[in-house]
Amino acid sequence: MNKAVIISIHPEYLGKILSGTKVFEYRKIMPIHDVSHLALYCTTPIKKVVAIAEVVGRFVGSPSKIWTATGNGSGITRKFYRGYFSGCKLAGAFELGNVYKLSTPLELSML
Repeated sequence: MNKAVIISIHPEYLGKILSGTKVFEYRKIMPIHDVSHLALYCTTPIKKVVAIAEVVGRFVGSPSKIWTATGNGSGITRKFYRGYFSGCKLAGAFELGNVYKLSTPLELSML
């Protein structure tokens, strides 16, 4: 069964996902259930769902292990990554497959 979740992403990182330079999306808290798709909500100033991404992999572990496994496709610096996960015992990452940009971005109220 396919399951999707909406996640919010800042415009600069969404741009990297759309260009293919960021193929891992990091989260401090991962959903308990398997997720097949992510609805990518772009934060201010866009404030709309702008793309759908297939999830082809999921990683959960210590921040250092997750970085070792995903750093090459992170689209961020290691310094930024370490700051994001500072104080966290676990890190999570979605590995993104195909990303589909919506021709018309959706307001959350439309979902």
